[in-house]
Amino acid sequence: MHSWLEINKNAFIHNIGQYKKIINNNKLAVVIKSNAYGHGLLPIAHIADQNKDVNWLCVSHLSDAILLRKNKIKKPILVLSCIDIDLAEAVYQQITIVVGSHTAVQKLNDIGKQYNYRFKIHIKVDTGLSRLGLGAQDIFKFINYVLTLPYVIIDGILSHFAQSQHEDQSFTYNQLAQFNGLLKELEKNDIFIPHRHISNSAATIMEQSLCNVFRVGIGMYGYWPSPTNKLTVIKKYPTMTLQPVLTWKTKITEIKNVTAGISVGYNCTYQTTKPTTIAIFPVGYYDGYQLRFSNKIWVRIRNNYAPIIGRVCMNMTLIDVSAIADVRIGDEVILLGDYPKVNADALADYAQLDNVREILTTINSCIPRIVI
Repeated sequence: MHSWLEINKNAFIHNIGQYKKIINNNKLAVVIKSNAYGHGLLPIAHIADQNKDVNWLCVSHLSDAILLRKNKIKKPILVLSCIDIDLAEAVYQQITIVVGSHTAVQKLNDIGKQYNYRFKIHIKVDTGLSRLGLGAQDIFKFINYVLTLPYVIIDGILSHFAQSQHEDQSFTYNQLAQFNGLLKELEKNDIFIPHRHISNSAATIMEQSLCNVFRVGIGMYGYWPSPTNKLTVIKKYPTMTLQPVLTWKTKITEIKNVTAGISVGYNCTYQTTKPTTIAIFPVGYYDGYQLRFSNKIWVRIRNNYAPIIGRVCMNMTLIDVSAIADVRIGDEVILLGDYPKVNADALADYAQLDNVREILTTINSCIPRIVI
């Protein structure tokens, strides 16, 4: 294999434990959408499925939920957004589906009637993201409608924060107030919904006494939602630490020596200023090693750092290894890992990205994920 991802099982379990301490006896829902944030859907799902502190697995697409069931994942699964295959495949699979429209819930009821199966749903409330879900003012009418449908069971209600990782929390608190107000009104009207959740990784430290499920995504993989959020969390929980789970590796496939004044790579974006030893590794933007990394970032070889020179190619990348002694073909190259200069936060900074998820989720899903 030309490159591979090592998935550190102990680091993932560590992160589960860190968030479980914060949420106490509430339920932990691990978000494994988008190929588990690039870490591999099935490897991560199996680790989570075997962990007693994990109560739910959250995916984006119904097809992912079906794949998990086919691979013997037993824990409750929540489909957050996309019904991309025939709903009939979810019958008898004990998969819970988020709905936010009359059309969606009616379709579930129709399929349920065909198969004499009752679907569990979580109702999506739009408190300010303006993406999916119904406005709070429409929830009572919607719930009363759902209660008339014999093949649908209301198992949960949820919303989603828009900017909980920011220093200014005013919008986040406004969203939480809307959601709490709705939950209180439901209780006043003798409507008791078993599962209630709005939190993401960044918001786990917020007081949410009316909620009993906490969804955690990026934090589960060892990355803070933002530098501001990290400072806020550690101020409240000084012993909390996160451990990055993923290390992306490849090997040097070729080495060549060039003189000063030589152009390197497509579009001649780099020119040597001295005799230079160039090493090549077989990973490029097809693999998710982004074009924007060109001439900006580093890799790690033999405990040293080597800079990318020239444009990242579709299937290979060039590095300057002149300062590293005894570099050989076959030497291991760390492209992304828990080291300065090559962790996902550093790569995002060098590439001028403000979202570390973009680094992780764009790694080609065909690259092997190996649990260590």
